[in-house]
Amino acid sequence: MEALIKSGSMDDLGERGQLLFNLENMWNTIKKMENKQKIKILFLEEFNNFYAAFKLKEVQPATSAEKLFGKKNYLVYIFPDIRSID
Repeated sequence: MEALIKSGSMDDLGERGQLLFNLENMWNTIKKMENKQKIKILFLEEFNNFYAAFKLKEVQPATSAEKLFGKKNYLVYIFPDIRSID
């Protein structure tokens, strides 16, 4: 999930800094649920409903440099040759 956030894949859900800051709280909330609910959320069947009900704490937005660094670091796994691009 962290890699998806840092790569920008979840930008439609919110600001990256806020999503990363709240990630641990989201996982802790999911851990407390019944297994059937967990599976539906983790396999995205019910993720939108869970996310809509989850209250994200406000934090300072990620800077452009942080976003670029995260995106480049996680894209390396998909495109190994990207390291040579600066």
